[in-house]
Amino acid sequence: MGLFGSRWQFDTASFTAGAALGALLTALVVSRRAGMLRTFGALRAQWAAWREILATGTAQSYSRDLVRWAQTCHLAGPLFLLDEILVPPTVLRAPARSDPLQEAESDLPQVLPFTPDWPQLGALYGWPQAPLEVVVRGRQHVVLCGRPGSGRTVALAAIVLGLRAGKLAAFIERKDLPTSLLLAHAADLEPAPGKTPTIDVLVQAMRPHCSRRTLPGLPAFVQRGLTGEAPWLLLDGFDELSDAHALRVREWLGVLLRQSPRLRIIVADGFRGLPLWEMMGFTCAAVAPWADSKHEAFVGRWVDRWKKHIAGASASAEWPSLDILRGWLSVPAALTSPLEITLRLWSACAGDALGKTSSSDLDALVRRQCEPAWVPGLKQLAGTMVAAGVAVLSRADGERALSSATGIETRPAVDISAVSAELIARGIWRATLAGRLAFAHPSIAGRLAAHHLARSERVGSTDALLALPSTAFTEVALSLAGDVLDLGPLTRDRLTTSSESPPTSSGTDTTLRLVPWVREANALLECAAWLRNAGEAEWRSDVLRRLAGVVRNERWPSPLRARCACALVASLDPGILVLFRQMLEAADDAEGQVLGALGLGALRDGGAIAGLDDLLDSANREVRWAAARGLGRMARKEAAEALGRTLLTGEEDARRAASVGLSFDREEGYPILREAATDSDALVRRTSIGGLAQVNEPWVVDVLRKVSRDDKEWVVRTAAATALEATPEGPPPAKPADAADLPWLVAFAAARGSGVPSGAGAMAVLERALAEGNPRERLAAAEAWRQAAFPERMRVLKQSLADPDAAVRDASFEGLWALARLPMIR
Repeated sequence: MGLFGSRWQFDTASFTAGAALGALLTALVVSRRAGMLRTFGALRAQWAAWREILATGTAQSYSRDLVRWAQTCHLAGPLFLLDEILVPPTVLRAPARSDPLQEAESDLPQVLPFTPDWPQLGALYGWPQAPLEVVVRGRQHVVLCGRPGSGRTVALAAIVLGLRAGKLAAFIERKDLPTSLLLAHAADLEPAPGKTPTIDVLVQAMRPHCSRRTLPGLPAFVQRGLTGEAPWLLLDGFDELSDAHALRVREWLGVLLRQSPRLRIIVADGFRGLPLWEMMGFTCAAVAPWADSKHEAFVGRWVDRWKKHIAGASASAEWPSLDILRGWLSVPAALTSPLEITLRLWSACAGDALGKTSSSDLDALVRRQCEPAWVPGLKQLAGTMVAAGVAVLSRADGERALSSATGIETRPAVDISAVSAELIARGIWRATLAGRLAFAHPSIAGRLAAHHLARSERVGSTDALLALPSTAFTEVALSLAGDVLDLGPLTRDRLTTSSESPPTSSGTDTTLRLVPWVREANALLECAAWLRNAGEAEWRSDVLRRLAGVVRNERWPSPLRARCACALVASLDPGILVLFRQMLEAADDAEGQVLGALGLGALRDGGAIAGLDDLLDSANREVRWAAARGLGRMARKEAAEALGRTLLTGEEDARRAASVGLSFDREEGYPILREAATDSDALVRRTSIGGLAQVNEPWVVDVLRKVSRDDKEWVVRTAAATALEATPEGPPPAKPADAADLPWLVAFAAARGSGVPSGAGAMAVLERALAEGNPRERLAAAEAWRQAAFPERMRVLKQSLADPDAAVRDASFEGLWALARLPMIR
């Protein structure tokens, strides 16, 4: 039976006709096979060509989008393109790790510990810096660290512009040049494990920076880019994420790196999550504060562009006056951030300054760039973000937040989407995903949120202040709120012990709880960041007193004392001059004398010149060098004369210190150094080379070349030639070597008849070195333990806080200090 109940019947004629037709078609295909294959090949080639055209078009369009973002992503984007006013960013060069098998490369004393999270004093006194080109070398993942306003976004933009213009190609090996350059804001990454493909998350986050021409081909472009030879991903704004969001994004990045092992990531973040990045294999490159020369260059470029681009009565041949602005911005550049300098310049040129602090300059910015009716709603929106600990709100959440305030949502004739576009164009908001709202900079949101919190406090909601989440976004708001909001309840809540009590450590403490005084010190420095904009607040004196207590107490670790000294200097409180002068007289505390000398020099206290001059003859080498640098920073004729006398008549080491001190004084010190290079005394000529080597001016090269060629003493010629050959850039940031690959640890184990196993087994040998090694081996071991995973690092470094050697204790403290900022530790 057939399928439908009928019987099958064989039809010979039909079968024969079908077979003949099949044979004919087969013969036709076989005979035409070569032509058909060529046709199919041509079709495939045509399709590939169309795909290439589409991908190339997307790549070119996205390249233009990147340049557009880079030129306008800075605070003054509504006024100028970035490359019109750009001061090339630099990064702080971390000191080399200790190696017991090698002697130190330089015999110059390190008068300050390396504290990149509080870099004010170190940057003023010549911490080594490297250009941004050093960061982009190789394929190492990098975290550009810094505080909000330090210039991390501009550094990413400079990388984009440098790569597109070919300026960075000379510094990168051909094989490491990026085959594709991708950009996203970290707050736009919304990974949902198990639900959304990893690459789709990146595509979505890249959309806000893309034009309509780019969007259709973006998924294929990203897919193709991630499978290329050397793709790069730039992530901005990671410090704006909440702790939970940051954890999800880091997990997503781990998956992405496993899927695209050739991908290189450069991310802009704060110091809060640095240990987590280090555990993922990233290295830190801290953005350096501006030197005075960069400060002056920026002011000059700003004034030139203002006169060229800004029309109206505020721009004329006489105004802005470069000399007047430089005098008004007389605070040393390292004590202010690029953001603060930009805000101050803009207010000065626009003639609408409301005060002398960055908080008042932010108020002027909002007043200048926003319609008055928008401001109440923006304050409500920013306050909602800070209270929730997020940097981005959905449109629905934003509308609910705005419903309780008079602002943009109450104007029936205004379309919110149109207002959003206008706020983006005016630099108040940034472009983000559709249906979401985000401020262009945390400081803008922070200042608006401060006003919102102040209003809440006035209506009796002080508890809301104590309930704020502990996030970097919240800390920005608090640092800008001191003049409108009483932060006393917060300082009393965070600071519960006295800084006068010396720290105690137990060598037998094996718990995984953070040492209480380390946590308390971290809280103190968080509060110290609020001082600059606090005006005459009552709580200010308590924080200053606690900072002074740490700085004056030699029982506290050196890195912590240095951080507190930086905080005191950055506060610009006039009362700290008395403290630093008293510290100069404490002969039994050499470290205190060092901090006092550097602090007085940073604040240019002319009344301390005599005291610093006396310290040039100190028996302690670090004190001599600190006094010389402090005098050089004074930028006063009397200080330069004191250094000049020491250069001519002092002991050799004091002469070297005086030479370096003179290198900080452009007006008085440079001429003395230039004259000393041709002095009749060979010792004067040789010691002057050290100071000239610190000066970054074109004429120095000519002087050193002449000395290296013409001086009659070979020792002077050699010193000049060595200074000429020095490479200030240094190597690119690199991931620290694993414990099993440390030569000194292998030698340590071999001396005890054992080896160093690979992997986790090496940590047992490293722990033994920390317990049994000589001081240099224990120091190297403590530094290596700072790269270990959290639980073991906590246990081992807590015990080494009781080491008899101060350098080992300081290195152990640094490892614990990084952990103190982690959200899961707090």
